[in-house]
Amino acid sequence: MGVVTGQQCEFRWGLPQWQPPSGTGLVAVVPVGEATVGWDCLLARTDAVHYVWVGLGDDPERRAWEFAAVRGATTACLAVGHTDVRQVDLALQVAGWLLRRRASPDAKGSTVPGVCLTASSRPALPEGKVRIPHLVSVRRGPKVHDTVVWELADRALARGHVRLPANPEAFESHLSALLALRSAARERRLPMTPLARHLLDLLDANGGDLSIELVYANATLFHSLLDWWDTSWMRCRYGD
Repeated sequence: MGVVTGQQCEFRWGLPQWQPPSGTGLVAVVPVGEATVGWDCLLARTDAVHYVWVGLGDDPERRAWEFAAVRGATTACLAVGHTDVRQVDLALQVAGWLLRRRASPDAKGSTVPGVCLTASSRPALPEGKVRIPHLVSVRRGPKVHDTVVWELADRALARGHVRLPANPEAFESHLSALLALRSAARERRLPMTPLARHLLDLLDANGGDLSIELVYANATLFHSLLDWWDTSWMRCRYGD
């Protein structure tokens, strides 16, 4: 579970209590009391939940969504091939965090139907689905690293959680820059240009780190910020 302050959250990096089988599959959290029949194996259990696994084979994104949605899972993550189990665990942590945020009393749109499905690497898109690249912080020893965890979501439901811009895929090619902006803004390492001040004011007003929700809701601003990052900020660091 991540350490949360306001809208900010630092996730842990470490080995979970469970170890999925090799191959591509789905790790899911099923509340105690829900049937675990139909899953390939039980990975671990606590007093409140079961961690379960099912192999997916071909077309894993579509099968993952269909399987998790009808088997009582609350959160789930894709485990592709030989992905480091710590990355799979991180994706599952983020799924749980998103679910709790969206179900909180002050969340817009109240509770969340269905399952929150994440992946540590960019998933393919089944018909009717969108992928959302969440920008998150991970504490690894004394340092905090910023990375992307992907959410695979139903397009109609996603509109209730994030303000999807006309072309959300346009930001996917700029994720490294967004992560660098996130890190620099959090550590107050931005040169004080008007755009940078605008970004910091926006973050302060929203009480947290740079998130993909904030990027989507202010798409025009962030297109300008990314252009600035690729020019002025690089000159500030390395000279002309």
